[in-house]
Formats: sequence, structure tokens, C-alpha cells
Amino acid sequence: MRAVTELREGSAVLIDGGRGVCNTTYVDNLVDAIFLTLENDAANGEAFFITDGDHVTWGDFIQAHARMMGIDTPLPDVSSSELRALYGKAPSLISSSVRGAAKALRSREFRTVLLQIPAFERALKSTWEWLESLPESRRQDIRSRFGVPRRKFVPPFAVPLPDEVTFQTQSGTVFFSIQKARDILGYSPRINFQEGMLRVEQWLRFANAL
Repeated sequence: MRAVTELREGSAVLIDGGRGVCNTTYVDNLVDAIFLTLENDAANGEAFFITDGDHVTWGDFIQAHARMMGIDTPLPDVSSSELRALYGKAPSLISSSVRGAAKALRSREFRTVLLQIPAFERALKSTWEWLESLPESRRQDIRSRFGVPRRKFVPPFAVPLPDEVTFQTQSGTVFFSIQKARDILGYSPRINFQEGMLRVEQWLRFANAL
């Protein structure tokens, strides 16, 4: 749904021409793998990569959504080097997620809902008292970690700016091998990427999302 939303809003962007690796997993394939692990004692204590088994790029993934939406204009492109200049370094998915969570926690609406939970209200009060007990320099350091926006960066040709999580995700270069799952579980994807996208389109149209 995120790809559809971004394409509809005009904020979808390809990084490095969409060459990053996209390890897709259709839900039916995932369910098959779960049942195989439950039925196979050799799976105990093991970890497996479960994907559709196809070499798919983010360009393939996003363009497939664009086609089902009838979008045939070229998507804007930005290079990873430009984004690294913006972010200072390749961002950590964990740190990006922490900043996103902090942003949500700072929102008035979110706090209003959470304050209705007594345990959270007590935790928030304790946290506030702890922050107030810190030296001002330390409080400023904490604020800078979670509250100060990064400098604005405008890519050439007014390309929409992807967030750090999108940058991290679309810049991936590792194809997850399912060979271990094949060998131990007998896993074989029933739904390939093309078939999966056809089913996704059918579902989106059924849900009036296209």
C-alpha cells in the first residue's frame, strides 16, 4: 500500500535507478514456509530466509505498482551519493526507526491517548522528573538527538526526497538466498513475483484501493 500511496501522491522516487535489491515475499509463500517448519524437526533452532526466490529490484517493484495504476511517466531518480551527502552517512534502520518513534511520541494526539493508560502516565511522569534532574547541557544533547531536524536538502530537478528508512531499504544490495530453506524444509515458492503482483492488483481493485 505504501508504494500505491506514494505513487498517487507523486512522492515515489527511485534511488540509483531502482537498482537496489528488493527481497519480496508473497504471503502464501510465507505461510507455506511456516507450515514446513512446523512439520519438520530439522527446523528446530534454525533460521531461514523466506522470499519468492526471484531476483527483483526496487525499480521492478515500484514500476509494477505504477503499471497497475496506469502511470507510464518516468519516475524521478536520485543517487545514493546525494542522499549520503544529505544524511552524512548511510543511515541505520534502527536509528531511523527510533527517530520516527520519538516523533510520534512528541505528537499531542498520541500523548493524549497514551495518558489515558495509568501505567504510561506514571512512566511519563518519572521520565519527565528524570529529565528535569539532568544538567541543562545534557538535556540539550537529548533534545538534539530526537528533536532537531536535519538540514534541508533539495536534490537536482526538484526530485522528491525519500526519508532515511526508504534510503536504507532501497539501497540494499544483498539477495537473500532461500537455498537453506530448500535443502532443509523442501521449500519451493509457489507464487513468483509476477504472479504475486497480479494477485496484489486483484486485491487492491477489490478493496477499491486503485
